[in-house]
Amino acid sequence: MQKIKQTKPMEARLFVLIPKESHNAIIICRRSSKKVGVFQWDMLTNKVKVSQWMKGRIYEHFSDVSPDGKHFIYSMNQKGWGYTVISKAPWIKAISMWENVGGWGGGIFISNTQYMLYDGCMGYKKFVDKSLEYVKKEKFNMENVSFRVKYLEFLNGLLYPQRLMDRDWERVSKSNNIEVFQKNIKKNTLLEKTVYGYPHGANLKGKGQFWETHKLITNDTVEEKDDWEWCEYRYDNIYYAEKGCLYEMSDISNEAKLIYDFNDEEFVEVIAPY
Repeated sequence: MQKIKQTKPMEARLFVLIPKESHNAIIICRRSSKKVGVFQWDMLTNKVKVSQWMKGRIYEHFSDVSPDGKHFIYSMNQKGWGYTVISKAPWIKAISMWENVGGWGGGIFISNTQYMLYDGCMGYKKFVDKSLEYVKKEKFNMENVSFRVKYLEFLNGLLYPQRLMDRDWERVSKSNNIEVFQKNIKKNTLLEKTVYGYPHGANLKGKGQFWETHKLITNDTVEEKDDWEWCEYRYDNIYYAEKGCLYEMSDISNEAKLIYDFNDEEFVEVIAPY
């Protein structure tokens, strides 16, 4: 009798979008190449609850959340079809939708009501919510819009590095699609993030096309945090995702506190309340 090979379930892969002006963050939880869940995380209470799941793929590095946390823009691929979507956070049901090429889309918010699209796909729109404003290149004015990223750099580079710089990360080096960012978190302490883009991400098993590693640098001491798949500093805490779990660390000398384990989460049908 032929034995059936048992496959070990994939560890949840996590990515978090934190609004600049709100404590309600969005967690993108990938359980497989075909199933992804979006969760709401209240960073003040550390309560996590599921919003919606979809059968497909959300490309987190091409996604963003508005400063007030009320809208979510993301790029997705479903059965080979790519779309750029805007929804009411933390849900994924579209209020605006455009076609894109295989998931190479998405966008970035430049205010609570204004956004830019990465791939210029306005000609392929399906439906658009008029309460939000699409800002074209010729209308973009750095003096009138509170946003640090130059349009051309945004257009020619990945969305994620531009979003990091808008959230107080300093880019200290860039070469061959590898970018290094640092953020001062406490006296004599730096958080360092190295972002890898195509083609480097495709060369390591278990990594997506875009991924990151981290370091904690205190004086002359460097702690490698290669297993931290996402990390951010907020409310005087370090938050990070590792092996499908979300953690909080109030001080680099203290043991991390588990916020939520996503490894047992599975697809459930949830209808958005709009």
